[in-house]
Amino acid sequence: MSNKFKIIVVLLFAIFIYFLLCLFINKHIFGISNFPYYTDLVKSLLNGKLNVISPNHFEQSFFNGKWYLYWGPAPVLFILPFFLIFGSATSDILYTLAAGVLNIILFYFLTEEFVKHFKLRVALFDKFLVILSFAFASPNLSLSVVGQIWPTSQVISILYLIIFYLFYFKFLNNPKNIKYLLVGVLFLNLAWFSRLTLIINFISLIYLFVLVFNKYREKFKLVIFSTVAISTVFVTLFMGYNYLRFGNPLDSGLRYVRGNPRYEYAEKNKIFSLSYVSHNINYYFLNHASFLLPADGNKFPIVILNLEGNSAISVYPLLIFALLLFQGKYLRDKKINKFLLAALAICGVSIIMLMLYFSTGATQFGSRFFFDIIPLIFLLTLFVLKDIPKVFKYIVLFYGFIINFLGTIIFYSLFR
Repeated sequence: MSNKFKIIVVLLFAIFIYFLLCLFINKHIFGISNFPYYTDLVKSLLNGKLNVISPNHFEQSFFNGKWYLYWGPAPVLFILPFFLIFGSATSDILYTLAAGVLNIILFYFLTEEFVKHFKLRVALFDKFLVILSFAFASPNLSLSVVGQIWPTSQVISILYLIIFYLFYFKFLNNPKNIKYLLVGVLFLNLAWFSRLTLIINFISLIYLFVLVFNKYREKFKLVIFSTVAISTVFVTLFMGYNYLRFGNPLDSGLRYVRGNPRYEYAEKNKIFSLSYVSHNINYYFLNHASFLLPADGNKFPIVILNLEGNSAISVYPLLIFALLLFQGKYLRDKKINKFLLAALAICGVSIIMLMLYFSTGATQFGSRFFFDIIPLIFLLTLFVLKDIPKVFKYIVLFYGFIINFLGTIIFYSLFR
């Protein structure tokens, strides 16, 4: 059996599990959730309006007598084809599932470009470990199998981010093809225009700029100009979109959100504060998820979870292997240390922002805001997996699958 065939089988298996889990939770994949806000936004935009009209306004922004979304608008580009086919009956469950499945497939192609760029020797099992961990032991699983604005926003924004990194490495592997860079920068901007925190990934372009300057200096000006030009268009759109809605080019509407008491902090301009750090450290890193084994009251293992969030490492165990990157041999390796420095800066800044933010993303299973950096961290583990005994890899894969599969079912069964 060829390696390509094995990879296809693994991807089809992951897709099958996603469809099966989605059907189990929702009964069918063509349903509409109580919070299909992006579908409402598509309707409004097609009618020339920026506000949304929907029967439910929970966690929407109320300003000057109208309701708006504080989530970035770029996901409507992915959703629009579904709306053109199904119209008002468009299922947010379906298009969120489609984005989640695409994330798995595209993440596989991203790993191939990543391995090619750094000339890594990665065993097929290690590739499967990273891909299956992304599919079954990352927020992609729990967020992809339902609709609702919160999962939809994250799954599609990460889809854009994965496409950015895919074309980022395709350009680095073939610098003569400037089209790869243009597509990559386009999707990087779509990513942050969906979820503003993803703008931190612009740091990765420093590595690309340095590489182009050192090896392909004749293309350096074109690379810089293309990046600045595309990004300027999106910054202008962002500021114009905000100004037309809230009269302030830098106001996304977070201060006007209604329906959830935690947004009182945003309304008081306490979106970021040192006072949130101890609380956030607890839920992002210390409050571990755990199993309750079969006993008199339950016939099957149960995942004990906290709606405010559970330690990312306890739910997404591949993150543990990333800690090995801090060994001297990786930090001194000239082939990887420049990119590793940029990647660690992205992760570090992202984590600092999460620690200072007024919300951990509740209500949730796991730690959904950590999804911002998981694709990048999972890629970085490809540097170190060769040094890890296979038995530990099996444990991480099996444990990650079980806790996320059971946790997702329990969470949506009890708290939807």
